Amino acid sequence: MTKITPKENFMRLAKGEKPEYIPYFCMMGEPYMGEAATKFVNPNVFNETHFMDGGYDMWGVRHVATEGTAGATMPDTSIIMLEDPADWKEVIRFPEMPVVNWEEKYEADMKAFGVDREQNAVMVSPGLMPFQELVGLMGFAGALMALYDDPESVLEMLNAMVDFIEPVYTKMIDVYKPDLWYILDDSCAKTQPFFS
Repeated sequence: MTKITPKENFMRLAKGEKPEYIPYFCMMGEPYMGEAATKFVNPNVFNETHFMDGGYDMWGVRHVATEGTAGATMPDTSIIMLEDPADWKEVIRFPEMPVVNWEEKYEADMKAFGVDREQNAVMVSPGLMPFQELVGLMGFAGALMALYDDPESVLEMLNAMVDFIEPVYTKMIDVYKPDLWYILDDSCAKTQPFFS
């Protein structure tokens, strides 16, 4: 019997089917024993620098690395950009919509990330993580209070962000044809929401 590819094996699991063997998953696509079932390919079309210590995301939120996050960058919640969610239109600055040659970007990213579409499932993630964005703008306690006190303003702000970024990700999906859509919003589980 021929061994299936790491991609095929992982996609069986992702589809709720039985894999041939227990797949190894690492968000960033690092290989294990020579196999990388997935490759995390996320085109940086807004020239964000938040994956670097002291960098900024597309909404202007500063990110810092800490020992507690093992060097991973997180929003610097000591900087409160948005005090009142009702003021979001005065505080949030939408970035300029980029002009992207998507076919060239795709080819460059496949090469840069070392993707073999036969062996690796291409995984992309939206540049918007609604709860994380709210935390980045308001701090953790402020975000929770905003969700409780003024959910209408929070929803209006997040919908505006989604409406802005949706055409970019629609085009990216059309060109990159990802196998997996990975949402990085560390908020809560389906059965354990913040609020009942």
